[in-house]
Amino acid sequence: LGVPVEVTPLSFFQINHSATELLYSYIKKLIDQNSNCQTIFDLYCGAGTIGLSASSAKQVLYGIEIVEDAIKSAVSSSIRMKRDNAHFILGDAKKITSLIDQNIHPDVIITDPPRKGCSVEVLDQLVRSKSRYLIMVSCNPATLARDLFYLSQEGYIVKTIQPFDLFPRTKHVETVVCLSQQKPDDHIEIEIDLDEIDATSAETKATYKEIQNWVQEHHGFHVTNLNIAQVKQKHGIIERENYNKAKSSDSKQPGCPEEKVKAIEDAMRHFQMIP
Repeated sequence: LGVPVEVTPLSFFQINHSATELLYSYIKKLIDQNSNCQTIFDLYCGAGTIGLSASSAKQVLYGIEIVEDAIKSAVSSSIRMKRDNAHFILGDAKKITSLIDQNIHPDVIITDPPRKGCSVEVLDQLVRSKSRYLIMVSCNPATLARDLFYLSQEGYIVKTIQPFDLFPRTKHVETVVCLSQQKPDDHIEIEIDLDEIDATSAETKATYKEIQNWVQEHHGFHVTNLNIAQVKQKHGIIERENYNKAKSSDSKQPGCPEEKVKAIEDAMRHFQMIP
């Protein structure tokens, strides 16, 4: 697709060229459908092939990859393409935090993680980015389903799922999923009288958003609604029926990291929800 790929022995690259071009073309089509897309993040970018193939010269591209040789390949390709607006960063995908902290807001985020999928920390940063669209590429349907469930709890909805057979005559498949953040007007306004529902006194002291804002201000990181619900349950603050429950009894929700537990507990003490 016009990208002069330079691959070293330690750079990841799909060896099924024909199917890979179909996959990259599909991602480009998804991005092109968003006419207002100006900034793209490409996490786990490898040699930069997805980001450079799917973005245009007018769009700003930020790629993050932990393998140094792969980053060198990506930089080399961008120079040969004269893509001055393509920037590649060496480090774990969690480095997306540094971009968000610089008020760099992506319109689209592409992720192509290894088989283990995205970490909870990366998923939290995807939510924090408030990116309108997420395009997730995965070679492992199990971890992909896990990550999609997590994001669905935070307001992202699946728009399309498209498999690609990059590994003919095997059981493996590559899958591309496009998610969008629900628009601000995707809601119904209702009035709730707290006297008419069995909310506990602790539940009415602070909203989830107030707890999230307090943690962000005092601890410098984002916590999700699911994180807060888990800590509430830990302290015996009963959530109303079906709140944040999995759709399937077999689904497993990721546990809340200890540092986030402590931060949420600090916020709950501030709002006098726990002693």
